[in-house]
Amino acid sequence: DFRKKILAYLHDRFDKMGERSLIAAFLLGDTEDLAPQELDAFRDMGLMHLFAVSGLNIALLFALLYLPFRFAGLPAVGSALGYAVATGFLLLLDFPVPLLRAWLFMTIALAMRVIDRRLPSWTQLFLTAIIVELLFPLSTFSMSFILSFGITGAILVFYEPLHFCFASKNKLLNLLGEHAALTLAAGLPALILGYLLFGSAHPLSLVYNLLLAA
Repeated sequence: DFRKKILAYLHDRFDKMGERSLIAAFLLGDTEDLAPQELDAFRDMGLMHLFAVSGLNIALLFALLYLPFRFAGLPAVGSALGYAVATGFLLLLDFPVPLLRAWLFMTIALAMRVIDRRLPSWTQLFLTAIIVELLFPLSTFSMSFILSFGITGAILVFYEPLHFCFASKNKLLNLLGEHAALTLAAGLPALILGYLLFGSAHPLSLVYNLLLAA
């Protein structure tokens, strides 16, 4: 009941802002109020992942709280608040598996920092996959699992080499290079997986995602 009340409150706030459909779709994965034309437009641009409750939501919520405290010299406070809000978001949406995967990865990473240990990103990803498989047997055969872990793995493999190609001594150009490297590291494998799994690919989605990230 408490969860339903919070969701109702959020939808009420979205209504007052006049953008309920897009905000609810992006934040909560609720696309019921989006017009078919809008859904088709986002699908054609290869941006439907924006409306899938996943690690993107968790990362943005965490970053919104963490980054200001980091710049203020209080990263531990930002991490604690960001993790608390991300956990609350997971509870609010009743533990959707894609969101749980991202939360587990974040939990492992933060736990290693707390005990002053470092685990390679590949190890964290592997541990996350094992835990998810134990909680949801045979989930490794789902499209969601393949796309999520496949693209995350691709980022870990391709981001550094691509960033090396775009790196610059200029801070602004280097930031743009980071965005370009991340977009390509995630986008190119996503195009291949999308074609293999669904028989379709949207090459311009790389451009749209790059503009969105910038």
